[in-house]
Amino acid sequence: MEGIPAFDRLSHLVLNKNLRKDLAKANPRGGTSICESKNALDRLYCRKEIFYPLFTYKLYTMLSTMHFNTLRLGERRVQRVIDVQRKYFRRTTRMVFKTPVEHLWRDHQGMIDAEAAFEEAEPENVFEDTDSDDEEYEEEL
Repeated sequence: MEGIPAFDRLSHLVLNKNLRKDLAKANPRGGTSICESKNALDRLYCRKEIFYPLFTYKLYTMLSTMHFNTLRLGERRVQRVIDVQRKYFRRTTRMVFKTPVEHLWRDHQGMIDAEAAFEEAEPENVFEDTDSDDEEYEEEL
């Protein structure tokens, strides 16, 4: 195969240093890594500006994971393609619609019970278990 102009040209393209570096970063999510997408959902469910009790962080992580898994399953579904004829143009426009994803886990009775239990629970005293130098500081004064 070597010596054929088409093969030489292809090898020149594929063995390009910049292309190999970009291929390592390429992914099917359009420039957003899976980790970045998951972190965005984590931030959606557990905002940094609001201080939640410590025992709820595992719950929020599980919720964002279930949401992320539902979205990933939804991406595997068939997409609807519609060709639309515009009023004043000759060409048609192709519109692609994703099938909507139902988050069935949100309506599950266990989730409803967990939300009710969370709202009825007493807030946790975070400062109870932490070591503080405040007592030593007060003794020195």
